[in-house]
Amino acid sequence: MGGDVFDYALGPTSASFVVLDATGHDLAAGLASAAGLAAYRNARRNGKGLFEQAESVHRTLEAQFGGSVYATAVFGELDTTTGRLRYLVAGHPSPLVMRRGHVVKKLASGRRPLLGLEMRTGVTLGEEHLEPGDTIVLYTDGIPEARDAEGRTFGLPRLVDVLERESAQGIPLPEIVDRLVRAVMQHQDDVLQDDATLLLVQWTTEGQALLEPGRAR
Repeated sequence: MGGDVFDYALGPTSASFVVLDATGHDLAAGLASAAGLAAYRNARRNGKGLFEQAESVHRTLEAQFGGSVYATAVFGELDTTTGRLRYLVAGHPSPLVMRRGHVVKKLASGRRPLLGLEMRTGVTLGEEHLEPGDTIVLYTDGIPEARDAEGRTFGLPRLVDVLERESAQGIPLPEIVDRLVRAVMQHQDDVLQDDATLLLVQWTTEGQALLEPGRAR
């Protein structure tokens, strides 16, 4: 309803993924996210890289909605043999890196404007070399901006706290996702104000990756 979508694909030596959030909270946002997702899948399946994937989504939104709807997104590709992560962030919250149970950094490179806005020159891909067991945390703004009855946001510090607390207990990734989604819903008294999407991408061992998505509904 609020325009969130995610997608991923596992290949012999790579994991490709995207989280996309169209502006608005209505049918137009849902249509924009569906169009953007179709454009992404088409580009990815035709062997296009991250720049081309983002540009394909950008051109599709621009052509279909004429500047009335935009989207934020994170595009990523993980080499599962080496742990090299390449990513592009289009106006979206920066992904987090969780290592040995702690969030150690934001992925602040590889940024470009919102999809549907003209792309600026000089954009470069971000790159991060992961260690086995590292988890990339991708989320939409519906998680940190979730508000309780008194208007207090869930916030990024609370998101980090839940991730670290549950990870410290050795809980499997799917259960961490479920508990975080429940925490976001409880903060809002079980009344969802915006789509809230979470995607965890973990490089488990050389040659393997685990992707665990979750959505508040």
